[in-house]
Amino acid sequence: GKVAAEALACGTPIVVYNTTGIKEIADNDCGYVVEKHNISAMIEKLMEINKQGKSYYTKNCRKRAEELFSYETNAAKVIKLYKELLCERI
Repeated sequence: GKVAAEALACGTPIVVYNTTGIKEIADNDCGYVVEKHNISAMIEKLMEINKQGKSYYTKNCRKRAEELFSYETNAAKVIKLYKELLCERI
């Protein structure tokens, strides 16, 4: 999963199988999700990325990585969770 997240952070589109947790970070603006073991679909999506060129996806890949993995976003989620858990105990 880290490799795909790092790719997005570098502006590189991803193609992933639909059977892994990483499928949740891919969307059509920054890559594609294909059916497990569907090599034809994988090749088709890779060729689509190649046809469009990396620069076509770069801005959306970076945006997606920042939305999902920024320190601020994730720290806020953890703090919110702790507060919710603490409120339940009171």
